Amino acid sequence: MDALTIDTLKAEHPDLVKAIASEGETTGIAKERARVSALRKWVDADPQNAKLGAIVREAETKGQTEAEVMPQILVAMRGAAEETPPAVGTLHAENGGAVKPEDEDKLVADAIATAKTIKA
Repeated sequence: MDALTIDTLKAEHPDLVKAIASEGETTGIAKERARVSALRKWVDADPQNAKLGAIVREAETKGQTEAEVMPQILVAMRGAAEETPPAVGTLHAENGGAVKPEDEDKLVADAIATAKTIKA
């Protein structure tokens, strides 16, 4: 049996390839909307906070999640404009720095703990 390749699938099953691509696009769009919405809720909570707005805009541009920028968000929300939070690494550098969904709660908890030490 010959190895199944994308070219073979495209040639023999174009409708299947189109359906898979469409489903992937729909899923990707939904995930991106959720990511951006999670970030923008912070700006909605404090629209006058320029530092917070800048953090959210940068995160949107860089593709960062709410969990990844939580230390900076917390500092900005607490009015510590002169404070710069320490760099926070991601949990899974081996997968391109992406945070696995099951690890987001830990990352958020760590961010809160970091923000508390900055405030103190």
